[in-house]
Amino acid sequence: MPLIKEHQINVDTKLGVWHCSETIPQLLDMVGIDSDDRNKCASFKNQQRQKQFLAVRILCSKLIGTCKIMYRPGGMPYLFEKEQQISISHSHNYVAIIISTTPFIGIDIQKIDNKILRIRNRFVNDEDKKIIDFENIKHLTLLWCVKESLYKINGDPKVFFKEHMRLDQWDNQAPNQLKASINLPLYRRKHQFKFEILENYVLVYTVFD
Repeated sequence: MPLIKEHQINVDTKLGVWHCSETIPQLLDMVGIDSDDRNKCASFKNQQRQKQFLAVRILCSKLIGTCKIMYRPGGMPYLFEKEQQISISHSHNYVAIIISTTPFIGIDIQKIDNKILRIRNRFVNDEDKKIIDFENIKHLTLLWCVKESLYKINGDPKVFFKEHMRLDQWDNQAPNQLKASINLPLYRRKHQFKFEILENYVLVYTVFD
């Protein structure tokens, strides 16, 4: 069973990562979903996307039991009739979720790929360059994951990666933790993240002081 990571971040927060090595029928046998979710899954033409959809729901049920994932008009996921918040990410055959009763949670997982060099100027600003190596693919992937997580925390489509988000701290004393912030004229908030390298993927998720 490819539950490759299950972690209790704190008393309120759980994390799970799944590697999708099963077939779609096998995944369907592992999760109890209603007709709406079955139809939604079948609507995806890409089989990998179908597997991601099912694996997210398997992960959710393993972390908190019976659950129904819904989506707000802007696409943000939430748990129907649950107090917990949820954040979801998927990249190729990996899916990751974080669930918490604490607000402001975010997660992202991305494959380390040199394609990120083509888009780095779209999301890396001068403040980021003071902390990361602009030529380092792992650093760029890490920064992308952090900003994706920040975006999921904030949920405002008017927030832009380069203009409104920055990496604030990556301390050698805690090399797998960093801080980043959203900076708007009327809103500023700093968040703490932890990251891990899973094979050829970067995983970033919210942690709390």
